[in-house]
Amino acid sequence: MSGGANSPMFEQYKALKAANPDAILFFRVGDFYETFFEDAVVCARELEITLTSRNKNDAEPIPLAGVPHHNAAGYVQRLCDQGYRVAIADQVEDPSVAKGLVRREVVRVVTPGVTLDPTGLEGSRANWLVAVALADDGVGLAFLDASTGAFRGTTARDLPGALAEIARMSPREAVLGPGVALSLPGVTVSPLSAGAFEEGAAAAELGGILDAPRAGALCRAAGAALAYVRDRLGGRALNVHGFATWSSEAYLVVDETSSRNLEIQRTLIDGKRRGSLLALLDLCGTPMGSRRLADWLSFPLLDRPQLRRASSRWVRWSTTPACAATCARAWRRSRTSSGSRLASPRARRTPAISPPSAARWPRCRRWWCPCAATLTSACSAPRTWVRTSPPTSSTRWWTIHPSRPTTAG
Repeated sequence: MSGGANSPMFEQYKALKAANPDAILFFRVGDFYETFFEDAVVCARELEITLTSRNKNDAEPIPLAGVPHHNAAGYVQRLCDQGYRVAIADQVEDPSVAKGLVRREVVRVVTPGVTLDPTGLEGSRANWLVAVALADDGVGLAFLDASTGAFRGTTARDLPGALAEIARMSPREAVLGPGVALSLPGVTVSPLSAGAFEEGAAAAELGGILDAPRAGALCRAAGAALAYVRDRLGGRALNVHGFATWSSEAYLVVDETSSRNLEIQRTLIDGKRRGSLLALLDLCGTPMGSRRLADWLSFPLLDRPQLRRASSRWVRWSTTPACAATCARAWRRSRTSSGSRLASPRARRTPAISPPSAARWPRCRRWWCPCAATLTSACSAPRTWVRTSPPTSSTRWWTIHPSRPTTAG
């Protein structure tokens, strides 16, 4: 890249940067994505790469930092993890046949809530973007995961209720409509024009989405979320076909403070998944199963018939040999994975404890599988925690037994 700050290529860079002032611009030059000026200083600091300069002999050399184009995805994801937005400016014509300056355009903008690179996504966690809109019927909340096409939302009565629902979903990024003033620690808040939150524009945006709202606060939020993601992806078609809703009255509301202190999905000290309740329970074999388990923990049921159905399904399945085989595989997988990362060399040489066999399963399933007690507690009868001992071990376990029904009065 030759010439000073007023060269044709720098003029092209400045024009693309002016169109994306809130993002770090990755400007394709040959086999590298290069950043200049303040963007170069930020990238050198956050990515721990070399900060050099263009035209070092000039009175005011231009700061420069670059990364190879074939490794750019990892660097982009690191910036997104730290809350930055990255605009990718690529060459849109062949340099060998182009006359003069090669034309470049911003092909997509990668943000914490809008990324499609599978190498940068945590498979066991949904990557939610939330849009919040106000209307006469309340506060609309729409959550969209561009990587999987999941699209859902709800309507809260007021802003405190909206904060509780946002804490339930743990989004990575948020766009706020006119009049919405929310403090969202740890969530990247991105700008979006007020026109995207207008009901007419939102309804038109949702035209091809099944079960999408057509009016009200939820319609405004859902349309704005979809418009924002499509704009960030350069108009690319999204794999979004349906919209799901839920009522906050059907689930237990766990506010952000309680969720954080209980360490349900993230630890209190470093905010990591490892060490949380979710990580302890997650023995799922696929990322989809892990995301479903996280959903179950985020949406505790309040409806008693649904609780009874969930409990009865568990009881029926836990009496089958298939349950023993499944839990045995999970046991071995958990000990293998945890032993390779956590245990000391001496501990790893210790023979592993064998899981219960299918023949012994009906006798010891209540103490061996912790989730049996958890799901059984969903029954309608009052329950109390009682310490019991497993048949083949001196270790005491906590299980659940029905207590006597209490009489009113």
